[in-house]
Amino acid sequence: MEGMVKGYLILTSGKFISEDATLRARMPAEIHETIADHAATIKPREWYPRGGAILLWRAIAAAGDDEATVNDSLIRCGEYIANYATGTFLKLLLKLLTPRMFARKFPDLWAHDHDRGVAEVKSLDDTRMLIVFNDIEGFDHVSVTAQGFIRFALRASGLKSVSTRCPDWSLTTPGPREANVEVTWQQNEATVKPAS
Repeated sequence: MEGMVKGYLILTSGKFISEDATLRARMPAEIHETIADHAATIKPREWYPRGGAILLWRAIAAAGDDEATVNDSLIRCGEYIANYATGTFLKLLLKLLTPRMFARKFPDLWAHDHDRGVAEVKSLDDTRMLIVFNDIEGFDHVSVTAQGFIRFALRASGLKSVSTRCPDWSLTTPGPREANVEVTWQQNEATVKPAS
């Protein structure tokens, strides 16, 4: 049975494509028709087969000139999704979020929007964390869009120079069974521990 995701992941991926001039111009007519159909039928908080998101993320990948461009586009899509998911109230709360608090909550955030796969923070220190996604085989490009979500949340919490990398993803392996996402940031007042 196919995994399910919350509808807003599909809707916002379509809106991202429609609002990005380069992607919009490179999309085949069928993708534009699918996006219009989704806008008329999908409800943001209900569950839908994740194939709807995969179709759009594959279309973004197909529109890229090379792997670096595709990686960038999918990360931007993830940031767009995160911006939608975090309403005004949650954006205010994110400002109080520390990396340790994010690490504790991220597996729950994943489970809220995906009924398959597991996100787990394997390590965390003052300037980096390792997030491992398990059981995501066939969920093409989710490890890259998830990076956008992570970057958005950590930047909203005040961290500087947030960077992510997923060595397990590539255009030839878009949906590995397990994906490690390495997250780094610059240490600042929000992350420095008081001297003991």
